[in-house]
Amino acid sequence: MKKIFLYGALCFCSLIFSKAHAQSNFSIEGSSSPEIYPLLWVCLQYENEAGKIVRDTCKISDGLFYFSGQLSGPQRVTFYFMPDTSAALIKVKKVISQPVVIDPSKMQMRFEKSGHYRLTGSATHDDERRFHAMYLERSSGVPSAEKLKVQKRLMYTYVKENPNAAFSLLLLKEYTGNALRHDSITELFATLPLHVQNSKIGHRIREQLSWLSILQPGDQAPLFVLPDTKGVLQNSESLRGSYVLLHFWATWCSACRVENRHLVKAKQELAGLPVQFVGISLDHQKDLWKKGIEKDLLSWMQLIEAQAFASQLVKDYGIKSLPRTFLIDPTGKIIAMDIREEAIVSTIQQALR
Repeated sequence: MKKIFLYGALCFCSLIFSKAHAQSNFSIEGSSSPEIYPLLWVCLQYENEAGKIVRDTCKISDGLFYFSGQLSGPQRVTFYFMPDTSAALIKVKKVISQPVVIDPSKMQMRFEKSGHYRLTGSATHDDERRFHAMYLERSSGVPSAEKLKVQKRLMYTYVKENPNAAFSLLLLKEYTGNALRHDSITELFATLPLHVQNSKIGHRIREQLSWLSILQPGDQAPLFVLPDTKGVLQNSESLRGSYVLLHFWATWCSACRVENRHLVKAKQELAGLPVQFVGISLDHQKDLWKKGIEKDLLSWMQLIEAQAFASQLVKDYGIKSLPRTFLIDPTGKIIAMDIREEAIVSTIQQALR
């Protein structure tokens, strides 16, 4: 339920709010003067102890705002700042979202300049700031395309060197959520103290790792029967006897549309070689899917799984994000996963030797 807290000298609290505050285990006192950053509203979104998403909204009065609630431990929350767009100081006239790590503690948020704040009172947030400073230092001068690799290496190293830090566990959860392979992460997770592994976040990481380990190179690719663009059912058993590059995508996935360009180029370079390209869309709307195929010039077999992420196929292939690719040999065995861009051609050529 949305809560609106109005401030007088500090804050006007209703009886209901007073009772909730007595039970809360985190609080954030915030301020921003009109001369620094004129705000109208601040919203906070987080997951409470019961695992429910909470969205609190606070209307600014005299530049002050306040939030309180219950957390099961340190976690990443999201603030939404709505500025007074009529103010001359405001250059970006839209709501700004800001993810940040906080603790179950008493915290203060002070805006030091337009759109920039300082949060104090949270040890885990302090670790987050130090991590961000290290990332900025190590990524300085690095091409934009390589910055993500720098960030992932730093995340892995930070967790390995700080196994007892709460921020390390949050980093590992985010790292695992965006990972495509489980092996190195499983080894890293095993080095954490048992009480950390058995925490609430630790259990979530276990679930993510279990999902990632569903398929690995060397496993048999799960069979499927799906309709093509004409509605004709295609059985994957008919693909046996040739190499297959299986590509999961969707029209709403911007990264997939970029990857489609690389696949079109790879298909041209591999013309005449015994490899079939097969696309599986997780679109719900067939019309949009067909328009996407036409626009992206996808000339190979295209199938659709309209149940998308609720389908058994997605579970069988362990798919939690898109795009994903699987290179399958003539016997139906997976020999490579998640090959991208220029690596598509070289990986397939090497497999065919």
